[in-house]
Amino acid sequence: ATVHRASNTDDEQHLRSIMAAFAGLDRPVIFPVHPRTRKFLEQYGILAERNVHLIEPLPYLDMLRLLNQAAAVLTDSGGVQKEAYILQVPCITLRENTEWVETVEDGWNVLAGADCGRIIAAVGQMTGDRRNQQKGHSAHYGDGTAADEIRRIISAFDKV
Repeated sequence: ATVHRASNTDDEQHLRSIMAAFAGLDRPVIFPVHPRTRKFLEQYGILAERNVHLIEPLPYLDMLRLLNQAAAVLTDSGGVQKEAYILQVPCITLRENTEWVETVEDGWNVLAGADCGRIIAAVGQMTGDRRNQQKGHSAHYGDGTAADEIRRIISAFDKV
């Protein structure tokens, strides 16, 4: 899980609701805590429940490894939404909107906002329903063959 946007950290009720949702899940939540989020957790006196593991922020590649092993990700980060989509990890977005509407349209992302009940329901929907394993995955961001295509084009110049 990641939470860092001012709309979620600066609003005590939003942060409490999100943390209550994390605590209400029947699985562990690994939460690399952004410094601004940690500041507000301490300021509001919000403690993590036993299933919520607060850890230090991770380097980018370590975060990708963690994300790739997750049953789902809960985030308010635009970048994490897109990375989850590319890695085919179900995403629950802790916002009411997203820049990456195609991730929602393709069924890999659900907008849950900061509402505890909606977050818990979205996690159940995205992890309990195994439809994600059969779902298609559009190549909105490419199909992973860009390097081969570039090599082919450059090689064509050698023949000219």
